[in-house]
Amino acid sequence: HIYSEHSDAALIQEKLESHIVADEVELETGQPVSALAVVGTTLEGLGDLSGVECVIPGRRSSRPSHELIFKDASARQAWLDQADMNLVSSDWILAERMQAGISQLHSEVLPGDLPEEGGLLEDAVSLTKGCFLGQEVIARMHNLGRPQRGLFILDGPGPLPGALSPVENSDGKTLGELRTSIPVAGAWQGVAMLKTRFVESGMQLMLSGQTVRVDKTYG
Repeated sequence: HIYSEHSDAALIQEKLESHIVADEVELETGQPVSALAVVGTTLEGLGDLSGVECVIPGRRSSRPSHELIFKDASARQAWLDQADMNLVSSDWILAERMQAGISQLHSEVLPGDLPEEGGLLEDAVSLTKGCFLGQEVIARMHNLGRPQRGLFILDGPGPLPGALSPVENSDGKTLGELRTSIPVAGAWQGVAMLKTRFVESGMQLMLSGQTVRVDKTYG
């Protein structure tokens, strides 16, 4: 089974079908399901899993996290009603991921980015299996150098800037763009994809006319 939080099922099926070569494979699109991300407890700590269709290891925190898949919203609500859990906001989850250095597809790692630029090499790429699209580029980057771009955490003042806002140095040279951001005590913190050779922790950059600080590399 393949579950996706953001991608349309038909798009995933089309992508997989275009890469089937000389194999008898049939792909079927299932019905939409409901899901729940649980952070801060072990699998045993989840308690009664009646009504849960599937449990997937989570990638939202440095603490234990799990993705619970339910048949529909009513099954999810029934499980929540009997569970001892505190509901949190999407910004809370984003902050957890940021501090853990776990990037997210669709928002922080976009289609034009390479896996190693988004810190996904260990989790999403095999360097030992057979050929796959992009294998040579990824292997060469891994073996001979380092990615030209990477994710960094930025701290900035004022209201949230727009997604994909360009990030520049003091000379006005564009070094990358902001991908996600959350409010933090009257300011904001966000994740940007930047050129690694020009950026280091603690330096100041410009975004939408405001001075921002590079907190640290992502991860």
